[in-house]
Amino acid sequence: MKGIGYSNNCYRLRPMNDLTIDELKNHYLWFSKRSGFKDKYDANIGAFIEDTPQIERGLLLRYSKETIDELIKQMDNIGICCFTKKLPPKKNLELFPNGKKSICIEYNKKIIEDYFLNSRYALAHPFKNVLYDKEPTKIESDGNYHILTKKFEDGFLYQSIYDIFSDIRKVDKLFELLLTRINIKYRKQNEIRIILGGRNLEHLDTSLAGYKIEIPEDAINKIYLLNNPGLSFCQELEKISSIKNKLEYKY
Repeated sequence: MKGIGYSNNCYRLRPMNDLTIDELKNHYLWFSKRSGFKDKYDANIGAFIEDTPQIERGLLLRYSKETIDELIKQMDNIGICCFTKKLPPKKNLELFPNGKKSICIEYNKKIIEDYFLNSRYALAHPFKNVLYDKEPTKIESDGNYHILTKKFEDGFLYQSIYDIFSDIRKVDKLFELLLTRINIKYRKQNEIRIILGGRNLEHLDTSLAGYKIEIPEDAINKIYLLNNPGLSFCQELEKISSIKNKLEYKY
């Protein structure tokens, strides 16, 4: 049973251009590296290490400075696909990158979740909630080596960076924390995201700016045209047999 407040749909704003036509025609999701993000601190592991000294101190107990620098480079290859939890009203499109010049794609979360679980990616619960903070790269700490990794109703969990890097599962949780903390000024985007890293990058070309990850055709429920995209773009959309009956013109 799904938790209270669970929605089976999620949404993604995509620019009205040929790349989006290709994305819909070939039914894939585009996972961008952090270099493609508007916020230069989003998913910037190097910034976390710099702004939260406990992370670097803990890492230096296990690794050399050169190894840490290589880790930062590897983390820059992680792919992130961003969604919003609700269909944004037209007045809020400006809150998103290129929002006023975008279409909004509605996806079936269950189909995407099942795909990522049962494919080579083997991701259980792939959608991660984003945490918004005034200073996202500065994590609350306790002493020289411990950082706050989780809040509970009755307390807090602080963990040692040294201890975290002794267990791959704890490492995964740490990077999930770092890759889902962004500036509070973006909170109205109401974001969730899917993150691809580690072994899931082994079969992908990491020299590219991002990754095309194919998904089932029926993962798309609807496509909302919230602003007039122009005749030629509409005609290109209507040529795609898998979505032509899913278009909803709302402008």
